[in-house]
Amino acid sequence: MANAPSIKMFFPDLTKTTKVLWSLPGEKKKALRAALRREGEAIMTASKRLCPVDTGTLRSTGTVEGPKEAGNELFLILGYGGAAQGYAATVHEKPVPHRPPTQSKFLEQPFMEALAGMSDRFKAVLKEAVYKALGKI
Repeated sequence: MANAPSIKMFFPDLTKTTKVLWSLPGEKKKALRAALRREGEAIMTASKRLCPVDTGTLRSTGTVEGPKEAGNELFLILGYGGAAQGYAATVHEKPVPHRPPTQSKFLEQPFMEALAGMSDRFKAVLKEAVYKALGKI
């Protein structure tokens, strides 16, 4: 078997390639955190357009907190009310007529609408993060 065929492969950038591939989880997480924040901000912006206004106080209390981490999960907290959470919940849940375009369910509706394409938007962000990281090779 001294003359057995052999194949030799040479990877001059193997160390760099390996480093980029190992960095992908961090790059993906960073990209997902940014995308999640953008999603939350877009939902809150749409929500504020629908939020009923009397004095404007309720609308001004809309917040987006995060992204936060718990184990392997990333999440945001979107909400209204601050010290007036009870009032915010009542206005959100009580199905009474409001002056258009404001309405009840002013946070729930934009959230549900955003869910429709959210998975595809996150997939695109992950794909871009991988391509960007691989472009570093």
